[in-house]
Amino acid sequence: ASQTSAGKATFSVSNPYEVSHSYRVITGTSPQYTSNEVTGAAELSAKATGVPQVHFNTNEGASVNTRTRYFEGQFSLVQAASNVKFPECASVQGKLGAMKGRGNYSWSFAKKSFTVKLDAKANLCGMGNSKKWALVANHYDKSLLRNTVADYIGSKLTNLAFTPDSRPVDVWFNGSYQGSYILIERIAGDTKAPRLPYDALDDNRVYNKTTTPLDPKDTPGFLLEWDFRKGADKNITVGGRGYAGIKDPENDYGKDSSASNPSGTLLGTGITTAQVNYINGYVDDCDAKLFGSNFKDDDAGWKSCIDLPSAVDYYIGMELMKPVDGNMWASVYMWKPKGGKLQMGPLW
Repeated sequence: ASQTSAGKATFSVSNPYEVSHSYRVITGTSPQYTSNEVTGAAELSAKATGVPQVHFNTNEGASVNTRTRYFEGQFSLVQAASNVKFPECASVQGKLGAMKGRGNYSWSFAKKSFTVKLDAKANLCGMGNSKKWALVANHYDKSLLRNTVADYIGSKLTNLAFTPDSRPVDVWFNGSYQGSYILIERIAGDTKAPRLPYDALDDNRVYNKTTTPLDPKDTPGFLLEWDFRKGADKNITVGGRGYAGIKDPENDYGKDSSASNPSGTLLGTGITTAQVNYINGYVDDCDAKLFGSNFKDDDAGWKSCIDLPSAVDYYIGMELMKPVDGNMWASVYMWKPKGGKLQMGPLW
């Protein structure tokens, strides 16, 4: 550490994750005003908005302005000033976490949506313990209710294993108000216990020789998203009719053992080639059965590899909500448990 004659002290920290802070040391008994305080350490707003507040202060003091990397910082949830409507939303202060942009076409909107990954699981607004959350902007929805209504309808479709829960929140970044959002469970999250078989992947996201199944069929579960943009870390074709991204297992972010990657970059170690080839072959086989001459046959047709009850409920949800991407275009999810058939859902 060193200090200038003006009273400004600097010091270095090992493994600082590309973050540099500057402090000004004040001595004496008379009132003093400091400058060069920690960048991004904004005070939490005391404004009474009637809904819970989410605050995220980045270590770099920079805006979360890209989908290609995470920004590390501190996450806080502040209980609504009037706790009548949201009694389950207790305050959660100063959680270490990281955030990046999310969405495909929606990322072009003036108001952005974001992915949140906390350092440790937290039960936000009674929705269950999870590290992974999303802040969805509802930019084109003047009612700010459509996603919430869709979640409610999905929760009543009992053959869907899971429908994300959500709460309305107001959001601040580095002390700057961003607007009204919904805080929602991420589909590739870990909140409900028990929930989906692929949740077993969450606690060991980065695969290695001891955790990767020797046989890809033994993978606890796969989560897939139909996405014509091929926006996932790994993408497969489905019989030539479209593309599905593998959302789980997914690549992790952070530093590898050689420290050659800066913090916030994707490591690319979350899934093996054998696992990609296995799930690609499975969905191709289902596609062939669905469009084959024996498609109605219980053993040779599509029902041998796709779960019928979940397909029916998912179709009902799509017909009720009429999402623009619902025709196997984008944001249409499927998941496959170990030893089980392909399931439709969750709704998103």
